[in-house]
Amino acid sequence: MPILIKQLSEEDIVWRPTNESNSIANLIAHIWGTVHQRVEIIFFDVPDSRDRERDSCNGNN
Repeated sequence: MPILIKQLSEEDIVWRPTNESNSIANLIAHIWGTVHQRVEIIFFDVPDSRDRERDSCNGNN
C-alpha cells in the first residue's frame, strides 16, 4: 500500500468527490487507528491513545 500512495500527489490524497465523502488520507488514518486499537492494545497491552473524533473528521481535506 505505501508504494501505491507514494505514486499519488498530496492533492490526490486529500481529494474528496463530495463534502460527505472521505479522502484517502482520512481512510488511512481510520485504518491505522483500527489496527492500533485492535492489535496493539489487545496483544501488546499498549495504551489506547486513539482520537476517534480526529480520525473521522473530514475537516477541509
